[in-house]
This record gives sequence, C-alpha cells and structure tokens, in this order.
Amino acid sequence: MFSSQLNSIFGTILKNSSLALLVKIIGSAISISLAAIIARYYGPDIAGQYFLLMSIVTYFVVVGSFGQQNAMLQKVSSTGSEEKKFTLLNSSIFIVMCFSMILSCLMYFASEFISSNIFNKPELKEALESIVFLIPLLSLLNVFSAYYQANNRIIVSMSILGPIPNTIVLAVLMLVSFIGIELQFNNFILFVIICTFISLLYSSFMVRGYEFDSLDFGAIKKMLLIGSPMLVVQACMQLNSLIGQFSLGVWGTTTDIAFFAIANKIAILISLILTSVNKIAAPKFSELYSTGNYEELKVVVKNCSRLMLLFSFPFLLILLFFPKWVLGFFGEEFEAASQILRILAVGQFINVSTGSVGFILLMTGRQKVARNNMLLSLFIALFLSIIIVPVYGADGAAIVTLLSLSTANLLSWYTVKKELKINTFKIL
Repeated sequence: MFSSQLNSIFGTILKNSSLALLVKIIGSAISISLAAIIARYYGPDIAGQYFLLMSIVTYFVVVGSFGQQNAMLQKVSSTGSEEKKFTLLNSSIFIVMCFSMILSCLMYFASEFISSNIFNKPELKEALESIVFLIPLLSLLNVFSAYYQANNRIIVSMSILGPIPNTIVLAVLMLVSFIGIELQFNNFILFVIICTFISLLYSSFMVRGYEFDSLDFGAIKKMLLIGSPMLVVQACMQLNSLIGQFSLGVWGTTTDIAFFAIANKIAILISLILTSVNKIAAPKFSELYSTGNYEELKVVVKNCSRLMLLFSFPFLLILLFFPKWVLGFFGEEFEAASQILRILAVGQFINVSTGSVGFILLMTGRQKVARNNMLLSLFIALFLSIIIVPVYGADGAAIVTLLSLSTANLLSWYTVKKELKINTFKIL
C-alpha cells in the first residue's frame, strides 16, 4: 500500500515535471532568443543597460510581492474549498497591489539617485522611470502564477510569467529588425510593459469563476503573517542571484553587465530541471509534511534529486567544454564571456546537486531557518563583491555568484539533513 501510494506520488511529480520542463525549455528558448536579438539589435552597451534595469525590477518585484508567492503555495495547496481559495487569492492581490505600487512610486522619484549615485550611470534615469511600472504588473503575475501552481495548472502558471509576454516582444523585435525600422530603447521598454499587462489580463481571465469582490481582513492578516518571513527569504535569495549584475552595475561597465547577463541566462539552463521539479513538488512537500507522511517525503525528495542530477549533468559538460560555441549565437564579441559562463555553470550545477532544499524548508514551516541561512550567505556575497569585483570585473562577479549560490544551498542542505533527516546528496 505504502509503495504503491509512493509510486503514484512520484509518478505524478515525474509526469507533471516533464510537462513543466517542456514549458520551461520553450520559455527559456524564447527568453534566450530575446536576449540574443536585444544584444544583436542594440549592441552590448544598450543591452547591458536593459539587463541591469530588468535586474533592478526583478529584485523589487520580489519585495513588492511580500512573500505572497510562497504563502499562496503553502495555503492554497492545503485548502479544498474554492471559496476559501478565492479569499486567499483576493487577500494576496490586495497585499501585493499595496506594496508594489508604493515601491513603484518610490522607485520613480528615486530614479535619478539610483542611476547616478548608486550605479554611476545617469543615462539609465529615463528608462528607469518607465520600467518601474513593471513592478506592480509582475508582482501580480507572480501571485496568479503561484495560485495556478498550487492548483496544479502548471502550463498556465509557467506561461504567464515569461513565454506569453516574451513571445510577443520577440516577434515584434524580430520584425522591426528584419524590416530595418529603428526602435528607440525607451519605446522598446514601453512595449515590454504593454505585453506584460496583456499577460496579466490573460492570467486573471483564466481563473475559473473568479471575481475580485469583498476582502476578508482576517485572511489578509493571516497571509501577511505567513508572507513576512518568506519575504526576507525570497528577497535574500533574489539578491544572492542578482549580486553579480548589481556589483557590475556599481563597479563595471554596461558591456560587462551584458556579458555577465548573457552567460548567466545560459548557465541557468542547467537548473531548468530544478525549477520544473520545484513547480510540481513544492505543494506536494507541504501536503506530505502537514499530513505527517515523513517517510514518503524522504523518498519523494530522494527520487526528485536523482531526476535533477540525471538531467543537468549533460548541460554542465556542454557549457564547460564548448562555451565559445554556445556564446557565438549572441554575437562574436560575446565569446569573450567564456570563462564567466564556465564559472556560472559550476554554480548552477551545485544549486541543482543540493536539490530542492530551499523549498523543503519553506514548505515545512522553517521560514525563519531559511531566512537566517540566506542572510548569512548574502552577507558573505556582499563582502566578497566589495573585494573581488572592483579588481576582477565580470569574472569576479561570476566567482561571487558561484560562492553565493554554493553557500546558500549548502547551508540549507545541512539544515534539512539535521532537522528533517533528509540527505539530498544521498541518491543511491
């Protein structure tokens, strides 16, 4: 009985992860193609500006989401009533709208200070004033994506965040490039905002029977309490992943940022399987732990770790031995980022090797432990950035990213092993 139930659980995860991986591969192919078109159309300098701006927006989207993405996963996946699910969704939307709009306004008025005083790039000011409007749109998209994920509607969950808006942007940019029309950079930013808004409209229409009506302030308080510790964890995780681009924004050139950003997008392909499995397995981790099925949880985690290593290792080999060939698709000048790509690829493989340890901590009520782990790894990353990046540039930023990813994941692995007796490295 136990064995058949366990096989059924992992079989569901495997089936849905394969589907999620397919969507993720398509989404990543679209994202990388868009990055390649931007790099070729605008050149490394303007492309670097765009990647830095999107890094800033990405970080503040996490802050503006106020931990509601993981709060939704935890609560909605364990709630059976559709009415209660809608109440939780309404509560998260209200929280995210309030925080993200406040952040957007603050970012708008601080755009000159951020561009000139923090990044020493005053040319970013006008584009930054426009792109801050993405913050509430993407924050709300994160909430809807988490809602769909918790309800096992994986294709919708993954498509609204990237593939849908990126496909539209890619098609238009390819068209204007082919025709020979000059699309000003600020107009391109405006078009990205419009495409994101279209994706948000689509995501709201796809919730069956949903209407944003009355608010339950008790539910809002509950989601705030769940989301607040998760906010710190997610903000630290995001800053850890973006520390390379931010440090280059301060001490490097926009061309350095472009080289690093392209290499990072490619390296992240290694962790596609981790993202895909987490999309499916995170609600299942929460369900198994909350119902006391600890042995099942251990076996499911072990099987997921096997799957992730099996898929990611071939990608690591390709990026280690043929980096110039891969980077050549973005333009001949990007071949100079070969060493950056190798370093980042190793970091992503370590990320995959440790398994879903971050999500395991979050889905088993250990948000504070995850927060403390992330704060420690972030402190180390910031300290190393100040020392390494001004001297070694983009290569140094890649080293900092590698060490940051490794520290965060190994700390989480140790905590999961110690407190839950789950060793994600033990796959045999």
